[in-house]
Amino acid sequence: MANYYASRMVLQCAPQRANIWGHGDVPGAKVNIIMDRQTIATTTVGSDGKWSALLPATAAGGPHTITLSSGSNTIVMNDVMFGDVWICSGQSNMEFNMNQVSLAYTGRQ
Repeated sequence: MANYYASRMVLQCAPQRANIWGHGDVPGAKVNIIMDRQTIATTTVGSDGKWSALLPATAAGGPHTITLSSGSNTIVMNDVMFGDVWICSGQSNMEFNMNQVSLAYTGRQ
């Protein structure tokens, strides 16, 4: 798996389909993707050693368990949620530190 996939992550929910990917040692090897004990995708490792799969569109919520298996290798990710994933970037005025959250919430300056 790519190193940013892990337990307690959030993947994009329906109507979009989450894309997961990783690397394999054996080109042509099957990679099975199982969510909550049901196979939801199967793919193969390409000649470049990479594999990828689009998961079925999944409604917001969870937690889910996603298991990837290929040969004798198994990776289990627990407490996976599906939801809207937002990535924000922009100007320096977008910065809002966590300590400012509690001050804003209590109304203190």
